[in-house]
Amino acid sequence: MDIHRKRRNSGTAGFALGVLFTVLLFFVVLSGREMFGAMVRGQNPVKGLEVLTSDETREKMEEVRNILQENLLEDVDSQQLSDYLFTGIAQGLGDDYAAYYTPEELAEMKAGSSGEYKGIGCTLAEDADTGRLTIMEVYTESPADLAGLLPGDVLLAYGDQSLEGMDVSDVAQMIRRSEEPFRLTVYRDASGEELTVDLQCAEVHKDTVSGELREDQTGYLKITEFDEVTVGQFQETVERLRAEGMEKLVIDLRNNPGGLLDSVCGILDYIFPEGLLVYTVDRAGNRADIRSTDDHVLDLPIAVLINENSASASELFAGAVQDRERGPVIGTTSFGKGVVQQTYVLSDGSALKFTVQKYYTPNGTCIQGTGITPDIPVEESKESGRDAVYEKAWEVLNSNGTEDDIQRKAG
Repeated sequence: MDIHRKRRNSGTAGFALGVLFTVLLFFVVLSGREMFGAMVRGQNPVKGLEVLTSDETREKMEEVRNILQENLLEDVDSQQLSDYLFTGIAQGLGDDYAAYYTPEELAEMKAGSSGEYKGIGCTLAEDADTGRLTIMEVYTESPADLAGLLPGDVLLAYGDQSLEGMDVSDVAQMIRRSEEPFRLTVYRDASGEELTVDLQCAEVHKDTVSGELREDQTGYLKITEFDEVTVGQFQETVERLRAEGMEKLVIDLRNNPGGLLDSVCGILDYIFPEGLLVYTVDRAGNRADIRSTDDHVLDLPIAVLINENSASASELFAGAVQDRERGPVIGTTSFGKGVVQQTYVLSDGSALKFTVQKYYTPNGTCIQGTGITPDIPVEESKESGRDAVYEKAWEVLNSNGTEDDIQRKAG
């Protein structure tokens, strides 16, 4: 099960996605002392971190230990206590995307981004307003798919245990670590009923790209997430559709919560000629550019679909297409996650993730808190079986025969 913690973006309707697998995902092995030293030695030192090693903190910790030693009824799990201490540090940073991972959690996160992992095969997200744990995607032929779970189903209970108020990452871990068959109770909005399904975790192959040839030689390609396998799956799907006669391509990034920087830039490099794709700026003002090469150019008209659940790497994709005038971006304003997290692996195999940079589209726009505004705004249709956003993309791509005509329509 993939997990995506959602945050409400001011003024944005529907779900807002915070991303577990962030736009930049680095693993740097540092000891705690080396990491702290690197922070202190920076050109622009971070204020407030001195509390972590102050005499007052050490004295307070000793005081708490003594009180617990004298009065606590039961023995404690020292590893769990340590994990929660560092979890508290991550939460105390005031960074929505900061997190502490145990070695086991870090291994699960890496496995999830590889495209193959053990679980039930769905993407789970949390509504920041209601706390409802909602299934966003269900992978084909996965245990979740075979059990009949659908996107939009709300998780209510794991066996006899209510999931109300539980953190999305805790629920995902509980499910992934289930060795025996278990039962999930879900609420399905479409029918207004509660359903109970029996599941067992299995090895899941995650297809992050799907595509088909539609009328008038128009290809439709959907990317659900940018993982390690996504670049290869994208290229294979494009070449298959071209062999079937594709002349135009609609790329659907709606409900795509983001993913790996290498993945999204690998796909953009496959589409674009040489040029700037994205750049990042850190606390000290250092800028790093990421550029495409001339190794491959996708020489056909494209349109990109987004919505308020398109976040992080999917916004980077849409921003590059928009700024480099490669095709129209159609739909509703995206989530607005324009910050970069870095994951530092500590000496004991655990890890700390926090925000280190902002990223900018080629024209210098930081979309943090604002999102990508589509060239052609279209609300998603509520009519069953109708996709107004795709229909608009098809109309634009098929109304004229040249790329210049398409670009003028996008403006």
